[in-house]
Amino acid sequence: MSRFTDTRKKILEIIKSSDKPLRASDIKSIMEDVNISTIYRGLEFLEKNRYIYRLSFSNECTFYSVKEKRHFIFCENCKEIQCIDICPSTSSGMNEIENTYNFKIKEHTLFLKGVCDKCKSSD
Repeated sequence: MSRFTDTRKKILEIIKSSDKPLRASDIKSIMEDVNISTIYRGLEFLEKNRYIYRLSFSNECTFYSVKEKRHFIFCENCKEIQCIDICPSTSSGMNEIENTYNFKIKEHTLFLKGVCDKCKSSD
């Protein structure tokens, strides 16, 4: 039976305190004394127990975030991700989806892929 170890608690604290989703390598750079396989096992435990969720972009990158953060922009060039506070999903749009597809929406996540300002200016 898996336990909520101090290492797993620390991983969760790091993810919660971040202003953007993190890669396992980002967490490793903070927890330098912890083996990367331990970090991956901790992430798996936290995801399985619904403390965090995984964000994957066509196998390009995998990030981890907490449930409160639901809207993201992802740069296809530099592979950086940002949380955004703007939600383009209007309540009328959500109502239309529910009515058209006879589907009750409980929550949603938005991923927008493109090119960030830094990468745009370097082209």
